[in-house]
Amino acid sequence: MKKKNAIDINKIIQFFFNILILTFLPPNDNIFLRVLKMTREEIKPDDSMDKILEKMGEGNAFTDVLLSDITKNGLRGWSLVLALDKMNMRGDQIWYAYKEYCAGDLKLFWSSVEQHDQNMVKAVNIESAKHGKKDKATTEDGSKDKEKLIFSDKEMKALSKENKIMHEKINKQDPISNNF
Repeated sequence: MKKKNAIDINKIIQFFFNILILTFLPPNDNIFLRVLKMTREEIKPDDSMDKILEKMGEGNAFTDVLLSDITKNGLRGWSLVLALDKMNMRGDQIWYAYKEYCAGDLKLFWSSVEQHDQNMVKAVNIESAKHGKKDKATTEDGSKDKEKLIFSDKEMKALSKENKIMHEKINKQDPISNNF
């Protein structure tokens, strides 16, 4: 039986490991980004509702407000939050999906998440790669194999290329409006 005040050796090891990484690796190192992104906090059954929202928001204040509003819908709202977690969408990814992909339309966002919309996930992944973020949104159950939810360097390059092609197509369609 574990004592309540017992020190968790795994937390101590993780703490010192993070300090070593932050101390010895340059901030633009891919290993640095990969290790930090792999430490995305897992939602646990004993987490409080506030803790779950904090983990899902990942420090993005807009996402925090959005998720808080969603959870005011009771069980249905919380099921949407858990669906986002299964899709491995957090923080900036959630805000991008809502604000940009769904143009701030909460009903569309809700529907897209419930349906695990492939186009939304693809748009979120392209946006994440554009900003160098390695967490991969998925339409499958992302809670099962977290290792597959980190973009490889090859995937990052492919998404960046796809983003460039997409913007070139947009500029060809209406070059004047895209210069403002």
